[in-house]
Amino acid sequence: MKRAAAAATNALRPRVVFSGIQPTGVPHLGNYVGALRQWVQLQQQPDTRLIYSIVDLHAITTPQAPEKLKGWKRETLAALLAIGIDPDRSILFHQSSVCPQVALPTESPPIGSSDPCL
Repeated sequence: MKRAAAAATNALRPRVVFSGIQPTGVPHLGNYVGALRQWVQLQQQPDTRLIYSIVDLHAITTPQAPEKLKGWKRETLAALLAIGIDPDRSILFHQSSVCPQVALPTESPPIGSSDPCL
């Protein structure tokens, strides 16, 4: 009985897919075969919420020239749109555009903080 109720509850919830790609140059065939092709195909499933990120903060774990990284972010976004990622169907964002406080809701913002995310 509990299993049937859990299955019914899960059937009402949309499936959520979250994935990201590092902007370290133009995506290559390995990116496409390994993940990006599936990202495009998942858009055909109406009961699935799709959230994709260009994980630019992960790309700075090794030294990067800021102007080069900025260009790679644009190129990665352009490539995702070119392969068929539909912004009307998928949430697509740069990781660095999300305020870190969103990920840490238990912390209180400092009084008088000049952080625009607060």
